[in-house]
Amino acid sequence: MNYTFRQLSAFITVANTGSFTSAAKLMHLTQGAVSLLIKELETLTGFTLFDRSSRSVRLSVMGESFLPFATKIVEDYNQAERYVRDLKELRSAVVNIAAAPLIACTLLPQMIKAFTLEFPGIRIVPVDVPMAKVQQNVFTGGAELGLGPERELHLDIKKIPFFSVPVHVVCHPEHRFVGREVTWRELKKEPVIVVGSESIDFIALSIGSSPPFKVAFVVNHMATALAMAAVGAGVVLAGPFVSTLADSYGLRLVPLKQPVLNRNFDIYLSEHRSLTPAAQAFLNFILKFGEKFSDYGSS
Repeated sequence: MNYTFRQLSAFITVANTGSFTSAAKLMHLTQGAVSLLIKELETLTGFTLFDRSSRSVRLSVMGESFLPFATKIVEDYNQAERYVRDLKELRSAVVNIAAAPLIACTLLPQMIKAFTLEFPGIRIVPVDVPMAKVQQNVFTGGAELGLGPERELHLDIKKIPFFSVPVHVVCHPEHRFVGREVTWRELKKEPVIVVGSESIDFIALSIGSSPPFKVAFVVNHMATALAMAAVGAGVVLAGPFVSTLADSYGLRLVPLKQPVLNRNFDIYLSEHRSLTPAAQAFLNFILKFGEKFSDYGSS
């Protein structure tokens, strides 16, 4: 049955006031318009909603039974309307962001904090996943946006360039590299702790050397690599934004030259699914941050 919001509202208002005249005033309608809405609703339900007399209007037995359901429908409608309005005005929303481990534990918290100050009604939820699963998370709808290093695009995924930073060597404070620039030729003699095996092929393709260095260990998380570097098990390759995390392990960052290898990071999103207003607001916000990260990496 196709009840309208106005019909149900008229029914509830008449039931609460006990008067067509009073209901008409509250709804800013004529008494005749309210009577017509009630008549239409009675036709749709197939029963009389009110017992009318010259002195009073009372709910019929069927009307009393129907009132809780009508009230629930109107309340749900009003709640949905408020929700849509809040979404449009960015007052209340939740946005899931899939991020590769290093971004999730360094840059993303900074961006969330700054964004929340400007949009306190929007809750950004970080979803930290392995680099290989960032795009998959966006594809399945687990996240609206994905943040991670440049990778070949999966089916139904598109990307927006985020920022680019030069690769650095992260090493023990007593390592011979500390205090100077390092070349890839020198790096070949050092054991490297690699985060994600795909990084090896990426670097080899970029600098035209295979293998580009001696792989000491392959781990899945940057924290593991840094902890191993802290005990002298090798050096780590990472962007300069890892500095805060590296400092907590007492490590140092050293520029890597000849050639300078820039690592690109992208924002991944669905090719066919449009962003919610809240997700679009976060995307616009972090693109400005991306410019600052690139400036930081090139300084």
